[in-house]
Amino acid sequence: MIAAPYHAAVRRSIRAFPTSPIKNILVESGLPALHDNMEDKIFRLYSRLTLSPNPLVRKDFQSAASRVSTPKQPSSIHTCSLFANQVELPIKQHNPRYTHHPPWAASKTSFINDLASLRKDSTPNTVYIAKFSETIAHYKSNDWQLIFTDGSKASHTSYAVVTENQVVVAYGLLFSFCSIFTAEATAIFHAVQYSAKTKGKHIICTDSMSCFQAIQNHNKSGSIIKNIKNTLISFPGKIKIMWIPGHSGIKGNTLADTIAKDISITPTITSEVILPSDIYRLIHSHKVIT
Repeated sequence: MIAAPYHAAVRRSIRAFPTSPIKNILVESGLPALHDNMEDKIFRLYSRLTLSPNPLVRKDFQSAASRVSTPKQPSSIHTCSLFANQVELPIKQHNPRYTHHPPWAASKTSFINDLASLRKDSTPNTVYIAKFSETIAHYKSNDWQLIFTDGSKASHTSYAVVTENQVVVAYGLLFSFCSIFTAEATAIFHAVQYSAKTKGKHIICTDSMSCFQAIQNHNKSGSIIKNIKNTLISFPGKIKIMWIPGHSGIKGNTLADTIAKDISITPTITSEVILPSDIYRLIHSHKVIT
């Protein structure tokens, strides 16, 4: 019912003949087919359904996914569950609970950005290592401990978290369609959780500038980033996040990078963290294939 006026509007907008095939008109106008557009919107509900704070919504989605027969008029939830089953997405996702804080409550002192003033393309590793040691020396004298995180994307997407004493805190394998941003953010998330539960003060060193900036950005509201922010706010003076350059010879970062790459060849998914941006990428690739 909606398709007819939609197609008529597209025809008029590009002044096409009434007899022109609608497929050609849509290609010329650069607009999606109505069915494809609606399907995209439905598929993008996945993250909201699996991470919904409402248990009834999550239960409805899980029931739809386990349903054998297809209703005559499938709902958006049922259609989304079919897509999830088709591409083998988890029907349940871990939805961490945390105390909500306004994002601007995070203190600027929770972030260390001293090394960002050096240009990566013109700064030798020896300078980075010296600057890193100089920056950390002050904190080390006040009993701060270091944790290094890293993500890797090869055939699969993986992450690793290690301490300065080369103790592996966490590692895992994500779905192959997950981005490197998701891997880096997941590593920071696990590092923050570890720091919150462990005695002492910790500086989490990440080589992902995009994650470092996202955590400081008040407008970023992804579940992982939001959880990291709230943990930082909940434990002021206990956890800091520092940006360090990747592949610059800093020992902890090198070890985390090696472990993350080794994990990426493991065939078993060990973490089901998925960001909405990963779902959008999967939808696009799925349409290209089909």
